[in-house]
Order: sequence, then C-alpha cells, then structure tokens
Amino acid sequence: MALTYSSSDYDGLQSPATAGAKFEAISGSELIAIPFRELFLQHKVDRVICLALLHRHFDLAPKERLVEYRGTSTAWKVDNAADNLASHIGPSNWLLAEDGTFHPYEFDFLKDADRKLSPIVDPQYNDFIESFGNLLHQEDAAGLFGFISCAPFSVL
Repeated sequence: MALTYSSSDYDGLQSPATAGAKFEAISGSELIAIPFRELFLQHKVDRVICLALLHRHFDLAPKERLVEYRGTSTAWKVDNAADNLASHIGPSNWLLAEDGTFHPYEFDFLKDADRKLSPIVDPQYNDFIESFGNLLHQEDAAGLFGFISCAPFSVL
C-alpha cells in the first residue's frame, strides 16, 4: 500500500451521479450484501475498515488535499511533505490505483495528541487488502469501491 498521494488519483474519481449509475449497473447492493460482506467478516476487519463508494464532489488543485475535519471534508492546500499542515494529516480513505496498489485520496486532520496513522497501514491487514483488490477486479468494481478507516484513530 502506497502512502504517497497523487492528485491524478483524486482527479480520476467519478461524480456521484456516475458512480451511482455504475453501482446500479453492476448490482452494487448485491456485491455489498454477499462477497464484500463475507470478505470483511472473514478477515475480521468489519470494525476497523469500511467499504466506500468512490466519488468526488469538486475538483482539487494539484497541491490540495481533501481533508476531513470535524465531519466536513474540504480542500486544504499542502505544498509539500515538510509543510507543517502535511504533518497533521493522515490518510483515511483509499482507492485501488492504476498501478495495482492502494493509494490515499482523502485524509483526516490529526491533532498533536493523536498523530498516528490510520490502522489500515498496519501490516496485519495486508492479506485483507490483497483480497479486497482481487475482489474489486473479479467483480469489475475497481474505480467504484475503496475503503476507509472506520476505527476511531483521530481525536477531533
């Protein structure tokens, strides 16, 4: 799993309407109810990792990141990794990139007292992440579903 952010990953996300149409076209409700549910339960990640419908509501500039703070996701300008702001955000939402690895596309603001990475980057989840990627390809759902951390790891 790559921790590096690429604005092209975010730019490739679909509008909510397009994502919704693809969801219906591939019977997304059935995919969630059976194979995705089984995968999450099999790997015992259903309390740590949540399924996400990939979409974007607006464009971001190349030096912006989508950051959730107190329940609202907005564009934050982040010039580089050494930027003070960059040191306070951690990846929270992931998509399967064209290179076959998962990349972050949305971040959480992390206060000083809780500056730790999402539990998703823990190696104990590698088998799940590999299986999740395989299932996305098998069900033609790459580009439609990703995953997010649903474990409480940041204090707002």
